[in-house]
Amino acid sequence: MSKIRVLVVDDAAFIRDFIRKGLRAFSQAFEVAESSNGAQAQSMLRNHQYDLVLCDWEMPEMNGHELLTWVRSEERLKALPFVMVTSRGDKEFVMQALKAGASNYIVKPFSNDVLIKKVAQVLKMDPTELGAAKPTGNVNGPAFGSVEVLTQFAGGKKREEAAPAAEAAATHAARPAPANGGDAASRPRPVAQLRFDGATVASVIRGMDLKGLRAVVRREDPLPALLEPIAVDIQASGVNETLRLNAFVFGIQAEPNLATRQIELSVCFADDDPGKRANLSRLLEALRR
Repeated sequence: MSKIRVLVVDDAAFIRDFIRKGLRAFSQAFEVAESSNGAQAQSMLRNHQYDLVLCDWEMPEMNGHELLTWVRSEERLKALPFVMVTSRGDKEFVMQALKAGASNYIVKPFSNDVLIKKVAQVLKMDPTELGAAKPTGNVNGPAFGSVEVLTQFAGGKKREEAAPAAEAAATHAARPAPANGGDAASRPRPVAQLRFDGATVASVIRGMDLKGLRAVVRREDPLPALLEPIAVDIQASGVNETLRLNAFVFGIQAEPNLATRQIELSVCFADDDPGKRANLSRLLEALRR
């Protein structure tokens, strides 16, 4: 079988590595090139030929939407399969991507099965053609699907169901003692929704810095695996904007008391985008006031 040349564009090296390993583990037919931003990817697309682009939405220099718009304006590239891969699962973002010409949409975090299913759809191939067993589900559907289908891995109904839990968690969020005599009651309360394959879990943030956070979840909640990619949506009262970050889990710890209902997750942020780091810095500064 001839090689399937894939360009993976994402500012997070962890996500690029996850996609590359997932594709290569499924089939040796995949030949994967990587780019950390849209401007670099634009140069690579000008000088090389690819069969598929898997591209993040939020990136420095040139974001995924801008790169997609440019690709569709180029005669040589306008039919190139282009899949938007992002943590932004909001319907308005899906519609923007589809209107700009995206062939499909994958919401982070996702499993290898989801990745292969979407890739097979846009390439109009059955996974068995790639020399591997056919995954669960119909992979022969149209490349363009409805918003409901494209957002099925974003949490959808589960995200809505998790919202009340997040609201309740916010009322119990632990906060550090105020500096310089500040009023603790007025400080923003950070909570997070942790999104991973098939689940959205509300959590209370126990500690956070520029590198990652420690989040407490209920024992009854589903848990991600160690080193599993997750998406983290951070909210704080008094801060209007939701901060969305790509991350992975590097620690899971239960409380010594067997009767406890809490599990602590240690999460490492994986984004290399200076804009996201700046937003995180502003949020941390707001929490310290």
